[in-house]
Amino acid sequence: MKLLLDQNIPVGVEQLLQEHGWDAVHTRTLGMARATDHDLLAYALRTDRVVVSADRDFGDLLRTSGASHPSLVFLRLRVVVTSAQVAGLLISGLEDLSSTLESGCIVTLTDASRRIKSLPIE
Repeated sequence: MKLLLDQNIPVGVEQLLQEHGWDAVHTRTLGMARATDHDLLAYALRTDRVVVSADRDFGDLLRTSGASHPSLVFLRLRVVVTSAQVAGLLISGLEDLSSTLESGCIVTLTDASRRIKSLPIE
């Protein structure tokens, strides 16, 4: 599974995930730190990446568009956390969801739970 980390995800998460064997790239690394949400979704779709964000707008865009891809991992964290905590949450929360994410879904991850909604959302 390939991840596209949105600008609101700590940039250090990219390297930590890569060190654990994950294919992750941050929008800053791509020179897309100021890209619109629409542009990021289009890039993720073209490159077969799952968007990881703490921004609700991505979920809203996917819901209203009726799109079945790209998948989204929406992080809902109550407190500011470190890069290591975010990377750990992603690794533990997503390691068994590869095929689910490939089929198109929104995964909401918190420090205590995860919810999965298949795309497209009716």
